Amino acid sequence: MAFNAFPVETQATALMNSIDNFPNQKSEFEKLEEAYANGDINSVFEYSLHPFEKNELFIEEFYFKRNEEWLPKLEKMFSESKSFVTVGVTHLKGERGLLNLLRANGYTVTPIPVND
Repeated sequence: MAFNAFPVETQATALMNSIDNFPNQKSEFEKLEEAYANGDINSVFEYSLHPFEKNELFIEEFYFKRNEEWLPKLEKMFSESKSFVTVGVTHLKGERGLLNLLRANGYTVTPIPVND
């Protein structure tokens, strides 16, 4: 599991960082919402990295490895029945994001517009 890659102390530090910086976290969340509504996946990904910032181990464990582990499970599900899949938006970005992984395996991925 992704959390097992991080000592409890690191998790506690990240949590306390979020609590101590709540006003900034709230502002960042508002920017994340705007970026999501505009379809700006790259900005959404960048805003989502708090409180671990640009920790490569965090990105590898929480996003990329999980995406790669999900792919065969998703493909099995797709082969068994019609499917609708939702994931956290940060799992969509980049070469190792789910969108690209699915496209690389021959799937057609169609975004659904977000409207207020």
